[in-house]
Amino acid sequence: MAFDLIISGGRLVDGSGSPPRVADVAISGQKIVSVGDLAGCSASRKVNAEGQIVCPGFIDIHAHGEEQLLSTPGAEAKVLQGITTMVGGNCGISAAPVCGPLASFVNASNIFPGVEVDWSTFAELFDRIETGGTAINLLCLVGNATLRACVLGMDARKPNLTEQAEMERLCAQAMEQGAIGFSTGLVYAPGSYADTAEITALTRVAARSGGLYATHVRGMARPIIEAVQEALEIGKNAGIPVQVSHLNPGYPSWGRIQELIEMVEAARADGLDAAFDTLVYPQSTFSGGSLLPNWANEGGMLELLKRLAQPETRQRIKTDTLRYGDELGGSVASCLIQEGKWNQLWLMKPERFKLKNLAELAEFSGKTDPFDALLDLILEEKGAVSGISQPYCQDDVDQTVKHPLGMFETDDRPVTPEGRVAPWHRRGYGSFAHVFEQYVRERGLLSCEEAVRKSTSLPAWRLGLTKRGLVEKGYYADLVVFDPGSIRDESSDEEPAKFPTGIDYVIVNGETVVEQGHPTGALPGKVIRHTQSNQEFVMEETRDVSR
Repeated sequence: MAFDLIISGGRLVDGSGSPPRVADVAISGQKIVSVGDLAGCSASRKVNAEGQIVCPGFIDIHAHGEEQLLSTPGAEAKVLQGITTMVGGNCGISAAPVCGPLASFVNASNIFPGVEVDWSTFAELFDRIETGGTAINLLCLVGNATLRACVLGMDARKPNLTEQAEMERLCAQAMEQGAIGFSTGLVYAPGSYADTAEITALTRVAARSGGLYATHVRGMARPIIEAVQEALEIGKNAGIPVQVSHLNPGYPSWGRIQELIEMVEAARADGLDAAFDTLVYPQSTFSGGSLLPNWANEGGMLELLKRLAQPETRQRIKTDTLRYGDELGGSVASCLIQEGKWNQLWLMKPERFKLKNLAELAEFSGKTDPFDALLDLILEEKGAVSGISQPYCQDDVDQTVKHPLGMFETDDRPVTPEGRVAPWHRRGYGSFAHVFEQYVRERGLLSCEEAVRKSTSLPAWRLGLTKRGLVEKGYYADLVVFDPGSIRDESSDEEPAKFPTGIDYVIVNGETVVEQGHPTGALPGKVIRHTQSNQEFVMEETRDVSR
């Protein structure tokens, strides 16, 4: 029998957590058709993987920028680090639906750079991505901030009964059209304006379709214990699996990671299907507005700029941030400002201040107060200010990386160095290579087979995918071939947009998208819709590899 492709002689790490073994893998069409000793078999093409690891393609369970696949279909930042499937729509922000007040805002503000927004529903967005082609498989959540913006705009208030019903209708429509669940980003306006009752009602809509609830909780620094408890209670009350996004406690809650993990484990023991994903670096990102309290961002960026231009309101913004940190909303980096840790926040935009910390910004600007220098810069740049911070503790990150329920994420978009959406954090380019270089080879916190399991079959289980995440006959041929001795994260804070090395081949649905470390231009990816007719989703048959 002749196959389309045989990958021969590699050390197979099949995704189950089992030890490596030498085995050949045969592919015909989109599927793996044989695994074992295939020395006597012929194929249209053969790849010699001797001395290398052959494993399932990595699944980026927490990504963003699904709409960027329209302008960057090759998804180089993903596939070159071995990612074959990404989950978009996280943190309450999805590229669909686009209607009501959000449609007017999108048309006026260019929030999707380089992409013409000519869709309003998930069905239309998915059709457009499939028509243009993509190198990577895509699954997508529907976000609470997006639903709110479609119905209430940026208003910081409770919805009335009619508005709540409309958000639930849009959520149900998204699920019917293939969304895999519902997400929240409860530190980002306007999603942060939603209370627990509003979120629970929308989560119940997703639960009726067998969806998942993924949440960036309401506070990742001082309020993180209460915030994670809220997430678990929502999941219990809605009857839905819960995925806690980046379970990484920010300063000053360093050292509380074991308490958080025990909360998740206790919820599982009580019958809730709960798990989490984790960043693999102690750094994070921020935008200028995300550092400030929720109320300051009501109405959007133009309203924030007006408030910053009013001395009394600006002083209130400053006072609330310094007094409460992230307790009134705002990103995890808000507590670094509260504590005056100016040298732990570095600017990436505007370009002229790239990698200058806020103390250096103040010195350059001739100001004595770094916070004033930051607020002036936000005004001057009309909100186009962003950067990186170090709100997390490496010891805490180690705990989430090692834990059997922890899945790896990039928390970033499928952009390219020359793309119109400029990268500002290395995680979008190096996360999965970083795992195998640092946590497996250099530090020995994980075995190779465990790191592969947490990158493949574990997120596949969480997503309900029955035919991805393992190297087995009948599974889709999403595969990675890499050298465990030379795989390297080449990105850095100074140069985030550098592709990793040591990953030689990446195969998506049977087609090679990376060959000898270079993208091929092939676009075999799929939009994987969560529908009753899609046989990739049969939750009750999915192998539980959560351990």
